[in-house]
Amino acid sequence: KYAVNQSVKFDCFPANETLQIYTLSGELVYQVTPSGPLVQWQGVNQQGAPVAPGVYYYVVESGGQAQRRGKLLVLR
Repeated sequence: KYAVNQSVKFDCFPANETLQIYTLSGELVYQVTPSGPLVQWQGVNQQGAPVAPGVYYYVVESGGQAQRRGKLLVLR
């Protein structure tokens, strides 16, 4: 995962997988099922508002099972 122009990019994203981003307390911030191999997250929540600086978890799911997970640090 890498950020360019304030956008985190997830590449080589398989079809039918869902990206979910959570706060440290487990609140779902953002969720998307992409139509292509590249997913971009602009650091916003589902309503389009910028998220607060801090640590976030991402989970990539397929068929209800977590395939990959990791952490992101958002700095503003």
